[in-house]
Amino acid sequence: MANTTEAYALMDFGPFISIGKLVVRFRKKLSPANLIAIIDDGWLAARAYFIKEWHDPTWDLGTLADDKMLTERTETMKKETAARRARDEANRRINPSTTADEFNAVQREVAELGRLAEHHKRNSEAVSHTMATDLLFSLRDGTILAKGFLSPHVARRRPVIIPPHEWAILTLNTDEFDNAKAIGAGIEYIGVKLARRVKRR
Repeated sequence: MANTTEAYALMDFGPFISIGKLVVRFRKKLSPANLIAIIDDGWLAARAYFIKEWHDPTWDLGTLADDKMLTERTETMKKETAARRARDEANRRINPSTTADEFNAVQREVAELGRLAEHHKRNSEAVSHTMATDLLFSLRDGTILAKGFLSPHVARRRPVIIPPHEWAILTLNTDEFDNAKAIGAGIEYIGVKLARRVKRR
């Protein structure tokens, strides 16, 4: 795949007429990047993008996230893990020789560590929700590109770029491992892959 250059074009002749997608594939060792040519913005205002690689959002979504937000989520997850580990270690201090006062003290410590772990878990989930929202906005404005197979799939049909404006009605579903889907309003794309636009010409 590293030697394959993919050129995609979305043809949009203004607000009234839109015609399908043109996909051109050819093998030529030009650069490590795939060239994505997108013709959009109406009246054939051409734009070309380079991307380094496509990512599977079912397991590789973090690579497309904002670095600061990804770091924040990673740190909160570490804190949650540390709190749960400390809680388990506190529980292991209870043994047949533990006095009533020691037992009560350990139980208070365990309860406090449990609350702390839940706090960090909620923070991590909040950051994940913000990342998902930001991803949707990036798909809508074309900062992140998506491609997939239009469902129902027909043999030998190649994946197509999902037009950014369709993300106004599509949602990304990553429940099925290695087969992300974009679904909404009777439209479904399967085998969805994402890529960040890194260079514009």
